[in-house]
Amino acid sequence: MDINQILSRSFNDQELYLQSITRKDRVVKDTPGMKHQKGLDILGGAVLDFCIFTRFFTPENSELKYYDKKRMKYGNNETLQKISRDYLKLDEAVLWSSNEMNQRNWEKKGSVTLAECFKAIIGGLYRDGGIPAVERFLGKIDFYRYIDSLTSG
Repeated sequence: MDINQILSRSFNDQELYLQSITRKDRVVKDTPGMKHQKGLDILGGAVLDFCIFTRFFTPENSELKYYDKKRMKYGNNETLQKISRDYLKLDEAVLWSSNEMNQRNWEKKGSVTLAECFKAIIGGLYRDGGIPAVERFLGKIDFYRYIDSLTSG
């Protein structure tokens, strides 16, 4: 899977695409004046929760506990880190600072750096094309099916 190609084709606004993959540390230390992903990650987390909720909502399953389980399965940082690191290879698409590239913190146990990047991309996609753009992206990367494969084994 070429995540760079998928991402660049998923955005209409290429500046918003660059913002969604640019780490704040890169802007502060290496390229002042560029826009960075901070804030998009918060928006993206909320949008992802909404997408998860609407995917699984039925009147028969209206219990909050049911949705909390779905959010924990598909939207928790550990799962998002795993899909971003192991499946999408998102570290190859993110614009890191030179310091971050040297330290490679996203590879360390307990890191949620790539999960934050994934949520920033979701936030950027939402700003670019709304929920339909986010859902198309989640479909292109087989988001739900990949996570289901992690928990079925």
